[in-house]
Order: sequence, then C-alpha cells, then structure tokens
Amino acid sequence: LDSTFMNSSATAGFFISKNKYSGFVKANFIFSGPNANDYSAEISNQYIQSIAKIPFVFKLNAHIEKRHPDFIFNTWLSNHFAWNNNFSPTDKIQSMFSVSTIDNRFDAGIVYQSMSNLIYFNELSVPEQTSVSIQNISAFIHKDVLLFKHLGIGARYQFQNSSYKAIVSVPDHIVNGSLYYQGNLFKKALQLQIGFNAQYFSEFYGYAYMPAINQYYVQTTKTVGGYPFVDFFLNARIKPVRIFIKIDHVTQGFMGNNYSLSPGYLQNDRAFKFGINWLFFD
Repeated sequence: LDSTFMNSSATAGFFISKNKYSGFVKANFIFSGPNANDYSAEISNQYIQSIAKIPFVFKLNAHIEKRHPDFIFNTWLSNHFAWNNNFSPTDKIQSMFSVSTIDNRFDAGIVYQSMSNLIYFNELSVPEQTSVSIQNISAFIHKDVLLFKHLGIGARYQFQNSSYKAIVSVPDHIVNGSLYYQGNLFKKALQLQIGFNAQYFSEFYGYAYMPAINQYYVQTTKTVGGYPFVDFFLNARIKPVRIFIKIDHVTQGFMGNNYSLSPGYLQNDRAFKFGINWLFFD
C-alpha cells in the first residue's frame, strides 16, 4: 500500500507591533492533495497596561482549523488489529484569554475549546469518530511570592472540564506548589536554595495504553490520580562551583501506591540525583 502523500498549501501572515500592542494573524490553506480544503487560522493579541503602577500583559488568542484524519486512523493492518475507515475531517475552535505580570510571578487565564468529528481510540483500542460536538474548558491561576527576602512560595491551580468525559478524560483539579529558602550565607560566599516541589491532580479515568498499536485509548474501569508527588531539591553555588541535589518522589511508600498517569504504568520511583559544575580558570 502506497502511504506517501503530497499536499500543496499556501500560507499568509501579518504582524504588527506598536507602542504597547503587538499581534499577528496567520492562515494556511491546502488547495490540492489528499488533505485538500484543510485550513487553519490564528489570531494573537498582546497589550501591556499598568494598573496601580504594576505593568500587566493581557493576551487574547483564537485558533480555528479543519483537518483530515491522520493516516493511522483510516488504515491499519497488523497481526492483532486491522481497520479501513473513511473518517470525516475534524473541526476545532480554541480561544484563550490571560493576564500576567511582566515578571511572570502572577498569571491567570481561561481556555475554551470546541471540537466536532473528534477521532479517538475507543475501549476496544480501535479508532472511532464521535458525532457530537465536544466542549472543553480550562481555567488557571498562578502566583509566586518571596517573603522576608528569603522564603519563596509558589502555587498554581488549574480547573478542567469536558462536556464528554467518556472521551476527553482529564483531572478536574491540578495543583502545583513550591516552598523553598534562598539566601547568601557566610558573607555571600555561598548561594543556597533549598526546598520542595509538589504536584497533585484529582482522580480521573486515565487513558490505557495498547502496545500493539502504540496508542492510548479511553477506559472507564480504573481511576488514577489522587496522589501527591513531592520532590526535594538543593541548589548551591560557591564561587566557581555549582552543586545540585534532588530527591524525586519523596512521598513514595507514604501516600499509597496509585502514582500512575495510565493504568498499569507507574511513575518513576524515588530517585536520588546529584550533580556538580566546576569552572577552572587558568
């Protein structure tokens, strides 16, 4: 079977930058080939405005596309799986609005996505196309603070939801956090940063993996998540010498054993990592 294809496309774009505003518009259209009439268009806007003498960056982006299915969705032949489909193109619309500070210590935003004719691998590990329109939404907020010039605290929260969770399965809540101390010790001879990073996502039906086709497929029998991942780190610099120590997954064995993103495939176990960088000057 000949699986080599050739498409001819045209691309155009326009960019503007003036004072506090910058933005662009770009589009792509395939006018001949197996994917003829596929298109994509994107618009991006960024505006800087100070509020209470604090400069903020406002962003508004939108993207629309129509895309034929990849070859793997329509044609497959192997020892364990075989299919020959004629799926319709997938339509997707996505937009995002966000606001952040110039130093990126704060940002918040919302993402909306609508998809029609979505193709996915069903619970039998074969591709299927949904006839319904699926809406997904995500909202996030992030803040980093440094207290007393030494104590750093970072937190990020993200909420996600889908109108068709049996196909688009994602955790409803994702939390990331960090707590660390940083400072210059011994008359500024030692620069030190020591602390913890943590991540938690709520339980959801994670996608299962099928090795025979190297694809993830939906399943609704086993949940993953509801487990906190905690890492310890230490970064130090003594003039030309830089040292880091990291212990991944400190919580292993203390918070249960459901630390996987896909059923049957656990995340990394506890691991100790160490590194040194020493610059020699002649």
